[in-house]
Amino acid sequence: MAVLTIASLLSFFKNENKSVSRGENHFKSNHVESFSASQGVLKGQVHASMKKKVYNVTIYLDQNNAIKSSECECPRRAYKCSHAAALFIYGIYNLSRTDVECSKTECT
Repeated sequence: MAVLTIASLLSFFKNENKSVSRGENHFKSNHVESFSASQGVLKGQVHASMKKKVYNVTIYLDQNNAIKSSECECPRRAYKCSHAAALFIYGIYNLSRTDVECSKTECT
């Protein structure tokens, strides 16, 4: 199983450059409050900028760890929000290869 990549982020957020830029700002501002990865699902909480609110975010990955879809409690809901971008960027930088579940071909 491959690790999370910037290419996957940019592919999913195609034509949503503002969400990626804002997500990068959330990440750099340490707005990702929690993060977990399990069986093709990333979950976490991302602090909203300018508000005392934390949104629950879920990102669903395909078998190649490309983003299939995302969900967030923010007003954009499932529409490629900056909070989902921040969570994925956090995963790129903090999810090590040993944290990712092995497939039969990679671990044997």
